[in-house]
Order: sequence, then structure tokens, then C-alpha cells
Amino acid sequence: MDSSARPSNLDRKEVLLAAALLAAIVLRSWILPMFSSLWIDEWATFFIGSEGPSRMTALGQTFISDQRLISLAGWLGMQVVGQNEFGLRLYSLLSAGFCLLAIYQLGRRWFGARAALMSTLLYPCFLAVYQQVANARAYMLAMAFFLAVLWSVELWLERKQWFWLLIAAVCGCLLVATHLLQTVGLGLVGLRILWTVRPWTQWIWPVVALVPGLAMAAYQVLSKPLANLNYLPMPSLVTFLEALFPQPVAGLLLLVLAGLLGLGLGRWTGPVDGESAAASRMRYYVLAAWLLPPLLAFGLTIAKNTSIFIPRYYFTAFPAAAWVLGSILARIEPFRWRAAAMTLTAVASLAILTGSGSRPNPNHENWREAIDTIRQLRTDPAEPILFNSGFLETDFPQWRDFYKPGGACHIIFSFYRFDGNFIGLPYTNHPERIAELTPELNATLATHRRIWLLSRSARGPMMDWLDSYLAARGWQAKSMGRFESVRLDLLEPGPNKP
Repeated sequence: MDSSARPSNLDRKEVLLAAALLAAIVLRSWILPMFSSLWIDEWATFFIGSEGPSRMTALGQTFISDQRLISLAGWLGMQVVGQNEFGLRLYSLLSAGFCLLAIYQLGRRWFGARAALMSTLLYPCFLAVYQQVANARAYMLAMAFFLAVLWSVELWLERKQWFWLLIAAVCGCLLVATHLLQTVGLGLVGLRILWTVRPWTQWIWPVVALVPGLAMAAYQVLSKPLANLNYLPMPSLVTFLEALFPQPVAGLLLLVLAGLLGLGLGRWTGPVDGESAAASRMRYYVLAAWLLPPLLAFGLTIAKNTSIFIPRYYFTAFPAAAWVLGSILARIEPFRWRAAAMTLTAVASLAILTGSGSRPNPNHENWREAIDTIRQLRTDPAEPILFNSGFLETDFPQWRDFYKPGGACHIIFSFYRFDGNFIGLPYTNHPERIAELTPELNATLATHRRIWLLSRSARGPMMDWLDSYLAARGWQAKSMGRFESVRLDLLEPGPNKP
């Protein structure tokens, strides 16, 4: 498809408004959260990379998923800007910037410059995107590789230069190495080829470029047991329908569109000036690419009874969602109505996503401030700290290994340079775990008058058991503040302690 055949229909006012809104969104929802506290999943990224590239494979075997690539990326970022949240997350921010560029370039080829600009503005307004940019996890990097594959195939279709297919093949392998569940992105690229490329004889080479990544995915599925994620309830049909709209922007945008004069929704299905038949088919491709990933995640969740119906697991749907909604937004006329829709969507989305606080925290775990509070208020460095990390791996029989000095659960204290007398708690109140833990708890209560309790959550089977255990022995918990979802209490003997 020749992008030069598509006329640019942007004027200076529109570009300046979109640029200003996008800059505000990126600053508020992408840059500022980079300085928020790490959350539990990011500990693993830091832990695997904490001893440098030579130890990443050994440390990575601690966890149920392969995280070596993102740990290497996080380690490289910290070599540039130091051991801090920004450095560890830098690769996700850079990946998000590449995603914006790719979404614009692909949208311009398929739907024109105005729709591409609207799509680029809408993409960072999605809640799932906001949650992953300032996050040292796999999803934004995987998104960048997915869009790189899609863009490379698009450039090969335009120019027939073979190195674009080589780039697509390499990025496809990196996509699978980054996160296995994001392999659905390769399926979406294959769908793009089969859906729109004519004649069919041009299918073979771009499809062949996807084979190495698909082969890697097949090997991982066959050689490694998949984790049984059953800590979330099974989704309902209502949950699935809600997931089709990338909140908060989509629901708001639909309301805006319904109220604007001159909307003409029917025009979305008709041709526009200069649009080829292939471009017309792309509208239906991106609609399918929006709907298929959540549909697949929903189906696998129900069929396998495992909780993968989570936005980050069908993350590859969101560029298509941006293209669909951007194409609708671009057709609002006249410009003043389109400008009103752009501004209202951006401002309202920012308010909903980040709130009014000065430090947006998309992951809602403030371990840094909780640890600083202990540092400031403890009277003796030897005061014990009961620590419930929340790591799923601490539900295994070898759960104590995770709490050993230098272990995965201690890594958050290493990151924030804090020393303490820690007593690790298992993930659940399994009888075998409780039998191992109780003697140490009894000895601690008998020899100390002040004990700290630090936990990822205030509730859960383990915390409910611990609260009952302490209350039965006359100990009282005094909350030391709110740190998002992190619980911090000071435990002291009560007046009725037996």
C-alpha cells in the first residue's frame, strides 16, 4: 500500500492542539509515575538483574516465567541513570515512545494523517497502557516488538526489501522471549497479511518471517509447564463486554461522539477521498484485531480455569482499539467539535487515571514510603519485621528460601538500602507452612516488645490467620499510615495480654 497516495488533511491548529494534549498526557501519566515506588512484580525484574548479565539465567529460574530479557533491559537502564525507579523502568518508557511512533506511522498509512494523529492521542489515555509504562515488566517491551513486527511487514509490502522481513523475524522472536502470552501478536500480524494482501501469492514470504517466533512459542508451551493462575475470579459475559472498551477513554469518547453535531457515524464504513480498496479493508482488520485478543483470553480462561482474562494479557488489542476510535474521532466535523472531543477526552482521562495527587502511582504499592517510615520510627535496628511479600512463589514448600538474605523477597530492601531483622511469612495459611512458621513466631513474641508488620495487603488468608494468632495472644496492631495497598502496623502487647 503506497502511503504517498494518502493526502494529508491536517492543519497547523490541529497539530498544535494534539501535540499539547499529548505532551500533557505523557508528562502526567508516563513521566511522573516513573518516580513512584516499585511494586511486587518489579522486584523480580531487579532481582534477576541485580548481579549482572552473568547470573541472570540462574536467578531467573527462581520464578515461574522467563524474565531474563526484561531484567537485562532494566539492568542496562540502571547502568545509565543509577539504581533507582527511573533507571529500572527506563526501557518501558522508551518502548512506549516507540509504540506511539509506530501507531502513528501505521495509522497514517491505513487511515490518513488525521486518524493517525487521533489514534496517537487516544492510546496513552487507556488505563491498561497507563499501568504498564512506568512499570519494569514485560508488557510495554512486548508491545514494542509486536508493533515492530507489524510495521516491518508493512514496509516490506510497500518496498519489497528483504531486510524488513529479517527485522520482522528477529522482533517476532524477541516478542516471544519477552512474554509468551503476547505471542497472539504474531497471530494478529498473520491476520493482517491474510486479510488484506492481494494476490495470495504475496503471502508466503511475510508469513515465513513469522515462523521462527511461532516455533519458539511452540517450544516453550511444550517444554515448560504453564503457571496455573487462579487467584482471580472467573470472568462473566458482562465482564467480557466491559473489557471490550479500554477504560476510561472509550466510554467517555462514545458519550462525546453521541452528543456532537454533524457526527455521521455511518461514514465510518464508507470510503473517503483517496482511499484504496485495501485501505477500506483495514478498518475491519483493526476492528478484528481489537476484539480477538480479549476474546481469546476469555475463552482460554473459561476452558482452562486459569485467570488470564486481565488487560495486560491481551495487551496487543490496544493499538487496534486506538486506531478504531481514532478513525471515528477524526471524522467529526467541523474542527471546533473535533477539538472539543479531543480536549475533553484527554483532560477527563488524565483526571480519572492519575487523580489529583502530585505523585501518580499506577501500581498502588508504596513500599518505599512504608520502609522509610520503619527507618524513621524504629527504636532499635533489631526490632523484628514480620514481612508478607505477596510473592506467589512463597506458597511453595521451599518458601523460606525466598526470605533468606539475598533472596528474592529481600531484594526490595536491598533496592531501598534498608537493613532489618526480617521474619518471612508464606503466601497462604497452608497447614504445613503454618507448622514451620509458628515456633519462630512464638519465640519472637516472647523476646520482643515492639514488632513491625509489613504486608502487601491488609487482607488475605495469611493475614487473616496472623491477625487471629496475634489477637489470641494479646498483641495489638497500631496502623502507622496508609501506603496505597501496603499495610504497615506496629505490634505491641495489649493490656490484656495473657
